[in-house]
Amino acid sequence: MHPEIPDGEKVFREAYFRGLHPDPDLWIDEWADEYMRIPRDTGAPEPGQYRTERTPYAREPMRCLSPAHPCRRVVTMVASQLMKTQIALNWMGGLIHMAPSNILALLPSLSLSKRVSGRISKYDTGPLAAKLGNTPEADGDGQRYRGRGLIQITGHNNYLRCSLALFGDERLLRTPELLEQPEWAAESAAWFWSINGLNALADQDQFNTITRRINGGLNGLEDRLQLWGRARAVLCVSSS
Repeated sequence: MHPEIPDGEKVFREAYFRGLHPDPDLWIDEWADEYMRIPRDTGAPEPGQYRTERTPYAREPMRCLSPAHPCRRVVTMVASQLMKTQIALNWMGGLIHMAPSNILALLPSLSLSKRVSGRISKYDTGPLAAKLGNTPEADGDGQRYRGRGLIQITGHNNYLRCSLALFGDERLLRTPELLEQPEWAAESAAWFWSINGLNALADQDQFNTITRRINGGLNGLEDRLQLWGRARAVLCVSSS
């Protein structure tokens, strides 16, 4: 083979095996340094790539908010305009990317709620959008294909795969709200559980692996183990 012409088989094989590796676990501050971009229209004095080094006192709270951290409650006492909103945005962005799950954010005012929602809607573009199969344009498909169903089907690609499996067509791309109905919320969860081989893992009590396959990290693992323990007691299932 000519030395200037790449070996297609080798290129494909290397790319294939790279794709099998799971995404690395990142602390929220590491995620923010890699992926967070501050839009120019926010009026920030330094728009563009977020840098934790500019506010080093924000690093520890973001570490504690990371999915892999054992901390379950973070309380900060901080002066106005010092870090709180941006930390929350970094946290939610990191969860959306690495550990997708339901997020309930309670904010003190309507104006702040609108401002935060406007920033979150910008995840309609960028690396996360591409990963989910959404278009790179700011056309709203990030919100359109947001997490729905009992196992939060998220992104254009997953909606398409789920739709083909459940209906044999692309109707979920046209009416994604179907996954908000109890029947299809449960059906979509059963589909996701099946195609990811989670039943065999559950039979082996491999809850860490199950959680990683669903969320990408270990977000919510402790709550899930407690619920399983209660269900096992009710169903008289042996823990051995």
